[in-house]
Amino acid sequence: MTIVCKFAKKNNMNEDCLIKNFGVFLYSLRTDKKISQERLAELCQLDRTYISLLERGHRQPTLMTLFKISKAFDLSLSYLLELFEKQYENR
Repeated sequence: MTIVCKFAKKNNMNEDCLIKNFGVFLYSLRTDKKISQERLAELCQLDRTYISLLERGHRQPTLMTLFKISKAFDLSLSYLLELFEKQYENR
């Protein structure tokens, strides 16, 4: 997995950096689970192109989208966000 940009400080995060890093995280999570973009989109009731845009850091997910993604991976929303935070906060 390629880190797009590192966390500078917990409270001094660049929004674009956060969005791009979430995209890398989502891609990694999806491919680790061997789920296609199309299947993830079906599970989330979203369009496949939207999943692609999220993974490339071109869209910022809403709270509802994050909730749908967490349920598609059988995770709680809080745990999904915890995984994301842990993956990047110490780099």
